Formats: sequence, structure tokens, C-alpha cells
Amino acid sequence: METPSNPVVVGESNFTFGSIVRHVYALMREFYKEILIIVAIVYIPLNVVYELLLTSLQNETAWASFRTANRAWTWLEMLIGVIASIAIIILVQAFLEKKEKMIWQDSIKQALSFWSRVFTTQITQGILLVGLFLLLVIPGIIYSVYWSLIIPIVVVLGKKNMEALDHSKKLVSGDWWKIFGWFVGLFLVAVVAAFILSIPFMFLPDYMVVNVLSDTVMDFTFVGITIGSLLIFRHLQEKKGREVQTQVDNAVK
Repeated sequence: METPSNPVVVGESNFTFGSIVRHVYALMREFYKEILIIVAIVYIPLNVVYELLLTSLQNETAWASFRTANRAWTWLEMLIGVIASIAIIILVQAFLEKKEKMIWQDSIKQALSFWSRVFTTQITQGILLVGLFLLLVIPGIIYSVYWSLIIPIVVVLGKKNMEALDHSKKLVSGDWWKIFGWFVGLFLVAVVAAFILSIPFMFLPDYMVVNVLSDTVMDFTFVGITIGSLLIFRHLQEKKGREVQTQVDNAVK
């Protein structure tokens, strides 16, 4: 595959939603084996636990079952699922920065070393967002976008907790609507891809193994959002760096 152009050096006029999708697709093609292995290692056990939980909740009302399963999945994702996101960001970042293809084993090892920082940062984010959503829904949505880049910031820059949240807000500020639109677009693309890939499973018996495989395929498609967040972070980091440098140059003059 032809190496995709580095998003960090793409000019403002060229960095569009279309270019993000093209880069995400190219990178997922480049690393599809590694991504499949990482997703399988992390998400198959999670999806088995989730399916067992759903089975145990069959006697509950639909709403109670949904709430319990949703809360359980949120914690499973924060505790374990995030390891896949970290590993994939490490994998892609090494390729974009050094043009090196890291083996999946090394990316998972490095991901485990970042896990505690990412987890505490997500906990900090979650507590603050709960408070914002309790006040009003709109502030919660606004700050969800402001803080949407925390995982690549923790992994690439080594910042954590409030420092990572503040840096994410600083990058997104001035481009909130654009970033919001990009993430909504990436989510919709992932949903469409997940639906298409899940069609064969609709014709299979309703067995746990089928459901686990179907869920894991969906998890694979949502990796595109993780890669997209890294590309957006790299773009904004470069853009803000240029703006600061321009301000310094003007001040010197």
C-alpha cells in the first residue's frame, strides 16, 4: 500500500472530513491484521462477559436490563476496552511519526504501561461530565467535544488528568463545531460499516458465539473513530503550534 500522507503536515485547506475518512481507511487497511488481533484479544472476552450479563438479565424489565447492561459495558470499556484504543493509537502514531510498523505485541505492552494514566484521566473526565450533564445537557455536550482528544494526548504527549483535559480544550477551542461535525461524521460512517458487516450474522442462529463474533466485528469498525481522533489531534496540535509561532514572530517584529 502507498504510505498515506502525514496528516500533521497537511495544510488547513486540505484537512477535511473526506481526507480524514481516506486516511482512516488507508491506515485500517495497512494495519488490518494487527487491529483484528488487538480487537479480538481485548473485545472477545468483554463481549462474552456482556452476553452472559444479558442472559442473566432476561427476567428484568427491558429498561432495567438496558440500564444495568449499559453501566456494566461502560465500566468494562473504561477498564479493559480502552487498552485496545491505546494500543492502536501507539501502533498508528509510530507509523505516522517514524514510518515504522510496530508489531502488535509491542503495542499492547506499551498500552498497558499507559493504562493507569488513561484510566484516571477518563475517571476525571467522567466525574466532571456527570456534573455538567446534571446542571444542563448542553454544557455536557459542549465539554464532551472539548475533551474528545484526551486519549491521544495522554499517549502521545504524556499529559494526564486535568492537564490532558485542559490541553484537549485548548486544541478544540475555536474549532468546536468543526470537531463536533467530524466526530459525528466518523460515528455515522462507523455505524453504516458496522451494519453492513453485521448483515451475514442476521441470518445465523441466535447463539452466544454468533452474538460475540457480531459484537466484535462492530468493535472493529469503531476503531476508525479511534484512529480519526489521533489524526484530528495531530492536525490541531500542528495547527495551534503554527499559530503560536506566528504570534511569537509577529511579537519579535
